[in-house]
Amino acid sequence: NNTNKEMKSTTAATKKWKDFIAGFKVLDVVPDDQVLVEVKETDLVPDVIKKLWAMKIHSVPVAAADGKSYVAIVDIVDLLDTIVLMTELKEVFEAFLSDDLSWEDWLKQEKLVFKECKVQDAISMKDSKWCPVFIGAPLSSLMDMFSKEVNFRRCPVINGDGIVKGLVSQTDVLMFLAKTITGFPLIADLPIAKIMPKAPGKVFTCSSEDEARVAFREMAEHRVSGIGVVDEKGTLVEVASSSDLMYYEAKGKLFESIRMPIMKFLAAGAKKRRKPVTCTVTDTLSSVIKKLDRHHVHRVFVVDKDTKPIAVLSACDVITACEKL
Repeated sequence: NNTNKEMKSTTAATKKWKDFIAGFKVLDVVPDDQVLVEVKETDLVPDVIKKLWAMKIHSVPVAAADGKSYVAIVDIVDLLDTIVLMTELKEVFEAFLSDDLSWEDWLKQEKLVFKECKVQDAISMKDSKWCPVFIGAPLSSLMDMFSKEVNFRRCPVINGDGIVKGLVSQTDVLMFLAKTITGFPLIADLPIAKIMPKAPGKVFTCSSEDEARVAFREMAEHRVSGIGVVDEKGTLVEVASSSDLMYYEAKGKLFESIRMPIMKFLAAGAKKRRKPVTCTVTDTLSSVIKKLDRHHVHRVFVVDKDTKPIAVLSACDVITACEKL
């Protein structure tokens, strides 16, 4: 009987939550003070990275060369492939050449080639496609776009005339959820064990002994913006993210630095380092949402009693859980 009562209470709470979400539009989560920034498909990748870093953003609309339309949204993750490829081409050339290249000579060539790389050469139109959402559309439709099935990180918002009024990100939706979900205790207090996939995906990590480029190769290969750094015992000790990479390129020191040991690379970066944001399987949905929002991160690592990562809950995972309840 108690089980039946709990099921009925949960069902009623879920319906109340869905009805609540249905009362909001995309407009309700678009930042008021947003400055719309854009780049052109003919802009150079180093310049775009510097712009992303200066504006403290990870994505930006890409306009056609004539400036009359938008063709894509470029994300720092889209640029990782190009950066990682440039850092590893030396080994490829050495495999075909009898004489080793000096790092000094290669570094000069590497910088020269990268400086000429354009946005249109670096992005995939499949992964970076331009897909706007109407400002008056239901919030649930935006949450669908940010869910695991689609997994957009940021969407352009247009009015009825098709004019772009701004961009909305997963972070904006998380801010909304952090402010509102506590009003629904049965939803807010759900242990994350109940919203995690039955077969969690692989936790992407690198060793604390690896070079920094190994971490960014993992990000590029799996199209994620950050991975964990573990020590020899498998304990989570740091998190490497695309923001760390942007800092070095903005300073013009990316290719000199990316072969540094990852811990040294992170310690010498712009951000004051802090402990990785973690939770356990007994933490609640609302506590994870608040951690993502408060620490301005895109992922929370689920760890065991020894602080070894067993899963990752991304902003995308949390939005999916809140939308699919």
